[in-house]
Parts: sequence; structure tokens; C-alpha cells
Amino acid sequence: MATSPASELQAGEFTGRAEFQQALRLAIEQACAQGCTELGAFDPDFSVWPWSEAGLLDLLSDWVRAAPASRRLHLLAPQFDGVRRAHPRFVAWRGRYGHAVHARALEPEALSAVPPGGPAALFWARSSTTQITLRLMSTRNWRGSVSFEASEFVRWRDWFDVIAQHSYESFASTTLGL
Repeated sequence: MATSPASELQAGEFTGRAEFQQALRLAIEQACAQGCTELGAFDPDFSVWPWSEAGLLDLLSDWVRAAPASRRLHLLAPQFDGVRRAHPRFVAWRGRYGHAVHARALEPEALSAVPPGGPAALFWARSSTTQITLRLMSTRNWRGSVSFEASEFVRWRDWFDVIAQHSYESFASTTLGL
């Protein structure tokens, strides 16, 4: 996926880890700029996502503060150890904005509950006028696509919802200790 000089997210395919990460940045930036009320993300560990980048966290902070009662970031993973290790800034941000982040860990049978061919990673966002879907199909060659089509959004959002039905609350915004 070639990006324009203005670094605008465009529909199409991408290949490569750097292109995946850039597409994620642009998708999150566009979703926040367009006032999407819900963002969703699925990944086995989120370690390669740009969660701890200062600019991205500032953007997410502004996004939550614009409508704190209605903004939701849904995270779905088998576990969140990779996030804790790779993204300490995001973990701290999660502590401040825990009311807007819904993190759920998958039950072991969750991925077997859906048809094969699901994405290796998924990001989606929606508002009343916008649907963004970014899916990574393979981490072997980092092949994936970006779409603004409503049908693609519904397909992958439904996939996300089916898996979320086999999950439980996880990745607490605060930890208690002695």
C-alpha cells in the first residue's frame, strides 16, 4: 500500500511489517480525526503495534477526552503479556483512560469457534459515517488490506464479536499489590 505525500490512509493491500505499522498509525489517526466512537483491535500479542508511540497516545487521549462517555477502545487477545512487555507507555495510558478501554482475553476455544481464514490481526473503527477495516492476513509476509467498504466492516466486526463472546475481562487498568 503506497501512502500519499500527505500520509493519508488509502484502501488497498499492503505487504511488509513497516507498511502494516504505518497503516495502523494512519487508521487510528483517521478514526480519531473522524470522531469514530468505537475502535477495535485483535492480535495474538500486540507486540508489533505502535501503542507506545507518544504521538499515537496523545491522539488517543484527545479522542477519549472529546466524548469520554461514548468512546470505546475494544482490545481482544489470548493474553496481554506482550502488551505489558512491549508497551509500558500504553500500559500507563490505559491506567489513566481505563474507562474507555475494554480489554478481553480469549478463551482457548475462541478461535476454533469461527470459520478458518480469519485475520492474524485486525483493527476496525466506526462512526455514523465511516467504517475502517484493517486486517493482517499473514505475519509470514505481513500481507493485509485496508477497506472502507461497509460490507467488509460488517464481516470483520461480526468475526470480532463472535470471538469476543468467548472471552473474559482482562488487562486491568490498575493492579493491586502489597
